[in-house]
This record gives sequence, C-alpha cells and structure tokens, in this order.
Amino acid sequence: MTYKMTPDIVHALVEWFHHNKRVMPWRGETDPYKIWVSEIMLQQTQVSTVIPYYERWMDAFPKLSHVAETSLQDILKMWEGLGYYTRARNLYRGAVYIINVLNGKFPGTREGLMKIPGIGPYTSAAIASIAYNQPYGVVDGNVSRVMARLYRIGEVTSSARFKETVTDLVNQSLTWGAPRWVNQAWMELGALVCTPRPSCSACPLESFCEVRQHLCVENYPVRPNRKKSPVREGAIFLFPF
Repeated sequence: MTYKMTPDIVHALVEWFHHNKRVMPWRGETDPYKIWVSEIMLQQTQVSTVIPYYERWMDAFPKLSHVAETSLQDILKMWEGLGYYTRARNLYRGAVYIINVLNGKFPGTREGLMKIPGIGPYTSAAIASIAYNQPYGVVDGNVSRVMARLYRIGEVTSSARFKETVTDLVNQSLTWGAPRWVNQAWMELGALVCTPRPSCSACPLESFCEVRQHLCVENYPVRPNRKKSPVREGAIFLFPF
C-alpha cells in the first residue's frame, strides 16, 4: 500500500508546533555541535532530565574544541548520573576525530557526518536537518507512533517495511516546510499529544487521522508478539543431616 503525505497535514502540524512547542535550551540552535550534544543526551533519556546536564555541559565545554582538549575522565565525570556512558565516550571520540582528522571543521553533509565515530543514521539525519536544514527525515519512536496512527499502518513496528514507510512519509512532509522545523514538529507531536495514551481531542491532525476516523486508536501502532518466556522444570533434593 502506498501512503501519501499532503501539504494540509504539514501546514496544520507546523502551525500547531509554533504555538505549542516546549522551551528547550537547544531549541532554535543551528550550531551542529550543540545539536549533536542535545541529540546524544536525549537518546533514551527524558527532556526534563537532559536540560540541566546540557546546560552544565555547555558551560564547561562551550566549543567542540574544549571537548577534544579535555580528558575522557573529565567527560565521564560531567556525564555522571545521566547513564549510558557509551554516549559520552562516543562524543569524546567524535570530537577528537573532528579536531584531529577534519581540522576542527564539522562536516556539512550527512555522508560526512556518518564518518564521525559514534554518529549513525539517526543522529546524522538530525544534525543535517536541524543544523543545516537539509531534507532528511528524523524518525524516532514518537514519530513512528504518530505515523502508524495517522495512516493506520498495519505493518508490525519492528518490520523493515514499517520503518521504510514511516521514513518515506517523513521525507515527503519535508517538501512543504523547513526540514528543521517539520522534523521537530513531528517529534513534538508524538511527545506531547500522540503519546502511548493520546489526547486526540487536542491533536491538530485529528481530522486527518485514520485510526481516529475508524475508532481504533488503541490498536495502533501494531506491536510484535511478545515471545513467551520458556518454562523449565527441575527438581531439588534435600537431604537431612
């Protein structure tokens, strides 16, 4: 099945976003370094938790060169309490790579960004889109949930087909707005309105939403079946002394 994004959907989304977006210290930034740090910190971590860490980080390391010039131990100390320390190590490795290999110049293309240690498809798309306004769709769990409901996508969320469909829809949407804002708008809608327990009456896309029209919101997105936990039997023998 082919799904088609429309300009009406995107315009309604972006208008809602500009009136309802949360205030964040990295919101509106176009510095690729700052976007990179915020995206890495936000992986598997709530915004409210990230904000004070981000602000402390930028106070200590306002420029990319400051990260590369310090020690890994100092980086890990600054990260302490945020968890998933591989993220901090990758930030450090990436900063050293940019300073030493790229002469301190942040790549201006997604292909260049992908060569930096620790930057993969998602983060490279986010930096290219938000920092450079390039048309790359940024797809996270929030965006996937929104698209699954908006278009009543029947594929299981873990399938390659589902991921390709969602990415294609987001990429289509970038045609009718600034990529940096459209991408952020999709993520914000999923974070604030189209949550696991959605507030459909507050959604700017309610009139376009397929699952809302078919009264089956609770059935989407389609999750993979959970594997049954194996049952193992055993015996214990107790010998009296």
